[in-house]
Amino acid sequence: MEKFIDREQELDTLQSEYERDGASLVILYGRRRVGKTTLISEFIQDKKALFFLASEESESQNRTEFKNKTADFIDSDLLRNASVSNWDTIFKAIVDTAFESKPIIVMDEFQYIGKSNPAFPSIFQRIWEELRKR
Repeated sequence: MEKFIDREQELDTLQSEYERDGASLVILYGRRRVGKTTLISEFIQDKKALFFLASEESESQNRTEFKNKTADFIDSDLLRNASVSNWDTIFKAIVDTAFESKPIIVMDEFQYIGKSNPAFPSIFQRIWEELRKR
């Protein structure tokens, strides 16, 4: 079993952000292979979290996989069986769900979606700005 060491400061920062009132957007970035995914995995271990690992597949394949993971996360047969052609619908389904505790949405390897659709970061920004108001 691997030990998780020397990341207490980062975990404390994430916990402080999690405990803030309202929604937060946290972006982790850094060199490859420094433990970003391990850090996030450790942080969400005891929390209501959706972890999505984007791939180098097409944007529509990533969107479909994210939709399916989201449907499982919010337990929505309607979303699970829906054909979704935009990201807004998926994020709206998350926002419209009542959770007992603050949910965490992780999009690991986010850049792969941006690689397949260079407009995706601005689409995500628009979704964040519109939905966080709610």
